Amino acid sequence: MAERRPRVVIVPPGGAGLKYALQQISTPSSFVTALEDSALHTAKQMLAEHPVEELIPFASCIGRIAAMCGDTGLPRLTGPQAIHLIQRAAAIQNLDSPLRAASYSYGLAKNLAKALTELRYHKITADDLIQAADKIDNEITAGRLRDLAELIPNYEEYCHDNGREFASERAEFCLAQTEKRHFTIKHLVVILTGEPSPIYNDWLKWLAGQGVQVDCIIAAWPNQRGAFVRELAWANELGDTEDWTLRAAQNEKWTESLFQPGRTKLSNSPISVNLLTMGDTLTECEWIIREIQYLLQDNVPANKIGIFIRGSGDHIPLLAIAAERLGLPLSGTHSTPLHANGFVAVALELLKSLASNDVRTLRFALANSYFQVPAPDFEKLLTSLTALQAQHEDPWSEFALVITENLDYAWLHHLVEWREQAISSPKTLSVWSQFLHTLWANTPILDHALLGPLESKTRDSQAWTLMQRTIRDAALSTDRNTTFTFAEFLSLATMLWEEEQIIWHDQESNVKLCTNPNQLVGFDHLFCLNMLEGTLPKRRRQDAVLDDTDRRLLSEALPDHPPLPLSTKISSEERSLFITLCSAAQKSLTFSHAETGEDRDNIATFYLDELEELLPVKKHTYKRSELTPPAEKCKNWPDRTLQAALAGKRDSFELPRLQEEKTREMVRPDLSEPIPVRELAQAAACPFRASLSHRVEFKAPDSSLPIRILRSLPRKAQLIKQPTATAAKGTLVGLAASELEDHLHHLDNWEQALYHDAIIRIIEGWVDREFLAREVLNLHEFKLQTNYSSQQGETRAILKGDPPLKLQYHLDGLYEKDNLRIGFLYGAYLPWNLYDAQKDIESSLWATLLLMTLGKPGGETCLMVDTLEGDRHLVTKTKDRSFLTRGMLGAGITHTSLTPRDEDDRVSGILPRLQIEIAQARARLSKAEAVPIAGDHCTRCTLGDLCRSHNQFGESQSLFEDS
Repeated sequence: MAERRPRVVIVPPGGAGLKYALQQISTPSSFVTALEDSALHTAKQMLAEHPVEELIPFASCIGRIAAMCGDTGLPRLTGPQAIHLIQRAAAIQNLDSPLRAASYSYGLAKNLAKALTELRYHKITADDLIQAADKIDNEITAGRLRDLAELIPNYEEYCHDNGREFASERAEFCLAQTEKRHFTIKHLVVILTGEPSPIYNDWLKWLAGQGVQVDCIIAAWPNQRGAFVRELAWANELGDTEDWTLRAAQNEKWTESLFQPGRTKLSNSPISVNLLTMGDTLTECEWIIREIQYLLQDNVPANKIGIFIRGSGDHIPLLAIAAERLGLPLSGTHSTPLHANGFVAVALELLKSLASNDVRTLRFALANSYFQVPAPDFEKLLTSLTALQAQHEDPWSEFALVITENLDYAWLHHLVEWREQAISSPKTLSVWSQFLHTLWANTPILDHALLGPLESKTRDSQAWTLMQRTIRDAALSTDRNTTFTFAEFLSLATMLWEEEQIIWHDQESNVKLCTNPNQLVGFDHLFCLNMLEGTLPKRRRQDAVLDDTDRRLLSEALPDHPPLPLSTKISSEERSLFITLCSAAQKSLTFSHAETGEDRDNIATFYLDELEELLPVKKHTYKRSELTPPAEKCKNWPDRTLQAALAGKRDSFELPRLQEEKTREMVRPDLSEPIPVRELAQAAACPFRASLSHRVEFKAPDSSLPIRILRSLPRKAQLIKQPTATAAKGTLVGLAASELEDHLHHLDNWEQALYHDAIIRIIEGWVDREFLAREVLNLHEFKLQTNYSSQQGETRAILKGDPPLKLQYHLDGLYEKDNLRIGFLYGAYLPWNLYDAQKDIESSLWATLLLMTLGKPGGETCLMVDTLEGDRHLVTKTKDRSFLTRGMLGAGITHTSLTPRDEDDRVSGILPRLQIEIAQARARLSKAEAVPIAGDHCTRCTLGDLCRSHNQFGESQSLFEDS
């Protein structure tokens, strides 16, 4: 009697054939499994009303059969656990082994875990690798194989020591059984998807030989050339094949002709095909949502509509935003980074706060809505935290005493106690995992989370469980006695949580979002987004551990083992996927792509050309200006509102200006009194900025505040009077620590370290330039006046005109010797070519006015400016001055003058131009309308949110004009 083999049923791709076969083959006594969990999830939907004994994951199915054969039943090694055990095994590799880097590189350990799993699936052992390495002449490949052979036994030993076993080990245990056994499972239905694994193929054959009826289902077109090569070879190798494609096919039979040579175009299209082109990704998502809404308005059931996205990293968030804005509920299964979950984010922020020595960092966690601290209470808390940090050496202990007096926030005492235990002593990762579990005890955050929507509660609970599980898994990569301080634990946990992905399962009653071809089933209408070159087909990439050369040589050296797949197999598999997409819809099929990506133009996949050669295709390009459908097709409130606004009269944004004379009078300066030089210079560039800065005294939020504080340090430290470089540096460093500490404490330690390093370098630059300038210019021979202003001495501070203007200014110092005056300022800014006023009228006018007002009849005048950017400028009226020396450049001092470099430029020099600018500034100050003017000064202005002419925040042009 012939040995019994599995039966392999071939069904059409696209899902409909799979559903038909499952319902035909399965009985109430059948066990249904799949090589991929996503396919098993799909089978569960297909068999919702069709009774079967059990739907069981494939690894669990092997484990159950192995247990019936007497296997120990140790827990199966999970993917994250494998990565950590790889890291531990790599740590004891030879010092010269390149795989040793995996002990500290999570990415390399992940690639190694994948490669070693593949070797196990192909039944290649460490001894096999050594044997192959001895046969191979290629030294690079032979070296890689020997390194892997050295790693494998250590990896397996750590796995067994931690009470784990590989799923493939359970299959090997079954294959080693010589006696025939009788199992309670009599009928097993297997869905074949993903990559074939020779060891699991042998296990299925063995199981069939044991008397179990094994029916496998695989999707393919048997007569299709150029696609489904892997699937058909798999079916033929595994068992006795039966072609059910004709009897199981519905309306997808036409897809068998895709990629076939000599095909003819179908005159009667069995399906409606649309190709849509959009300007960008967000536009693509919004128009697809609208197309789906049109179908729903035609009474198409939501569960008959599907969306497929490949390369979903950028698309899924935008699609979710578009669906929410336009009111379309979506469902599906997709993965996102764990740290993107709000509950994980607040937990991580709290841990960072508790790990800090600065009690003020606690405010960043408690500001989160999960804690629901009322605004007035939060302000009081913030004030208390700031005072405690400033007044006590151990602010956390003082904070513990303060909060005991407030019963409403006694739960904060638990967090302080938790922190004390966390920092008291190092702990193993196993202990940290248990200790992390107690973080939220006696706090209101869990109660608040329970009051949220069911979906939110479920996700938060799942995320919190995964956070703790990642720590337990990471414990496998360290010795049981290895301990971590709180800071070390937090650093490791942050890395793990940023690497971890979490899978969300949404409701199934809405339009379904699919990211895996196994989810494509039961759709009348399918929308496929992001159909671009590089996404479908994806680019060929060789394995990071064993490239194609290694794989080919290894397969040649081990002819008795199944060959490892090469990267060249991608081509046929990508064609198979495209045919599956086309087969998944029964009535309409829509492909879309955006013309532009984040930083490049996009190219639509050439697979769409294959589709056009076979079927009539409707094409449409949505211009950037098509933000909504026509008015009669706007069916939802957001579109109707936007369309009405676009259809109405187009109003141009008016520049803000003061309209009422009473208001203008309040900001009009008294021109009979001295005018600050800076105000006049700013009025020449932008009267809006001048008025708000000097008259209204508006203080805009400043993201560069630490830099602005840093600019003021030389003046506050009296650097100009410091006797030595050592004293100057010490004073500046101490002042920087006190001035900037409140602005830097909320940063991570590594960010603070970068800031402090930068501050030290800037301070050293100030000090070096200061004392080099004193030496090169012989400033010790000059008389020095510090904090010099226009009232302290005779100046040429009167500008003729109607009315005449008297200027007011302040300098950090004034050096005088004989007939030479050098005015000095710290932390200012000057353009390199001062005479070219076109580039920066504000700074040019400011410097020129200072230079002119300092002058005395018959004397020479110079302006010296030390900048935060690392330059020290000397400004003179003319190019040549006797006190300028060759050593200035070595001292970091550059020279610019009001005189053009070339005589031909004299007509366009700074002085004639500035006379015009001064007249305009006088007129602008007199009118006091404060009209903003766009220019280079905008990049240094903090008023952009109030100014529509601003070149960063303003409305200078529409983003949606057609090209």
